[in-house]
Amino acid sequence: MNYIDEDRLHSLYHYLFPVAKDYPKECIDIQQYVIYEKKKFKYDSELKEPIELFTLCYNTIKEFNASSETIEYSMDVFDKLLQKSNFKIEIEKILKEVEN
Repeated sequence: MNYIDEDRLHSLYHYLFPVAKDYPKECIDIQQYVIYEKKKFKYDSELKEPIELFTLCYNTIKEFNASSETIEYSMDVFDKLLQKSNFKIEIEKILKEVEN
């Protein structure tokens, strides 16, 4: 079974949020690794932190480094995240919360 437990992920995201604005691409790199290692998200609650972190990183990249290569890479990672989830309604809800 290829599953990273939620407690470890929470600790990782707790570390990444404060540095996300300074190292957005690196945070997305780490998320890509986590997403790759995690076959499926078992619970919708596991999506909140990755989506919020991704949104923070993406907005920072878009604002300060509008290189199309970096933005395209970011969107590819986000697409992978969406593919790993069966919780589309929860994702929409989280994205709306993040936008407000």
